Amino acid sequence: MSRIASLFISLLALLIILLLLYETSSPSRLVKFKPRVHHAISLTDQLSKASNSLSVSSVDASVFSSEAQSSIKNVQDTVKEMDGPVHVIVLARMRTGSTLCGEILNQNANLFYLFEPLHALKVLFNTSPDTSEEKRMASTELLRKLYNCKFPRYFISSLSRWGIGKGKSHSVLPLCKQTDGCKLATPDMFQQVCEARGHVALKAIRANIKMLKPLVKSFGINLKIIHLMRDPRGTANSRRSYYSPRDKKQSNVSSNGEPSLKELELLSTSPKVSKNTVPKLCDWMRETLEDALEQPKWLKGRYKLIRYEDLAKEPIRLSRDIYSFLGLDMPANVMSWVKENTEDDDSHSKRQFSTHKNSTQASTSWRNKLSIEDVFAVQRICGDVMESLGYRKINSLSDLKNLSAPVVERIDIDKNIMLT
Repeated sequence: MSRIASLFISLLALLIILLLLYETSSPSRLVKFKPRVHHAISLTDQLSKASNSLSVSSVDASVFSSEAQSSIKNVQDTVKEMDGPVHVIVLARMRTGSTLCGEILNQNANLFYLFEPLHALKVLFNTSPDTSEEKRMASTELLRKLYNCKFPRYFISSLSRWGIGKGKSHSVLPLCKQTDGCKLATPDMFQQVCEARGHVALKAIRANIKMLKPLVKSFGINLKIIHLMRDPRGTANSRRSYYSPRDKKQSNVSSNGEPSLKELELLSTSPKVSKNTVPKLCDWMRETLEDALEQPKWLKGRYKLIRYEDLAKEPIRLSRDIYSFLGLDMPANVMSWVKENTEDDDSHSKRQFSTHKNSTQASTSWRNKLSIEDVFAVQRICGDVMESLGYRKINSLSDLKNLSAPVVERIDIDKNIMLT
């Protein structure tokens, strides 16, 4: 009996050695990750099927992220280059002009475009801060799947309930119209549409550079990052309008009748405030800019910084720059769309992205709408990153109202910040 046992142990050891040799010689570790990741998504799919509500308990979220964690922690130190489809992300925050930037990609029939796909994770991590490790790794894993035209059922379920997400994508909307608002859509249907387009692009306001690193270093995704920044005073003004209640008057209002940033809690540093506050915005700007300026090897040739103010002022030139950076031809219809939606023409003034006049005015409209107190408050919080990006500070009320004095310096972003 002992001889049989010894023989069995020897055979088992030989089998393990053979498996290790096979695994070492395998050309891609991506295959090794797939079974574990698939299991993680399956757990979430079952949770999505079991509940018709968008709210998922924190226990469910922890199950998802713990499974995804086993895949994403195996980040390799060597960059794996991959030819083939281009994978684009517009890295931005809420109310920074990202919809306009994303639309330049959405208009391209060769790009499968997704509008804020990380919104699907918001319901799974509704109590977790954006900076949590679990949320970051779950975001990386979802992006990996989407860039490979793999669509978890929980993602499709979330999209079917979010009208903005499906309505803002020329790739998704036709499919949703054919499947009862995507309620009857399947992962295979999404995959077919995605693969037919050729390239994948998305806009994300819930991402940072750190969560993108494994996509390149571990999974070899041909990623291109468009990092969109905006003067935080302009973003603060836009968020003030977004959060302002429409049904009651506020005691502390600005010149246009809207409440101040302080009254709306947009200057708060309290973790209890769930709004997208100015401190959160500038922390993100500071962190992502610092990550880019470190110039890690994996990011070189993959990163381009764009200021919203430059895009608003010179939309045609910047659109061409974007496509040149991506290594893609800019289709004629995209150029036509940019011209039609950004020309300084009153006949187009009611369009969503409206006119050159509107886009340029939108980039500096905060000077007519924010109080001097709000301007000073934003500058105190964001002064360092504003200086890095070429945004001049306002020092007095006369400075604020002198619209002929520019607040955006001309800087050679491609030379100083673009990583090539």
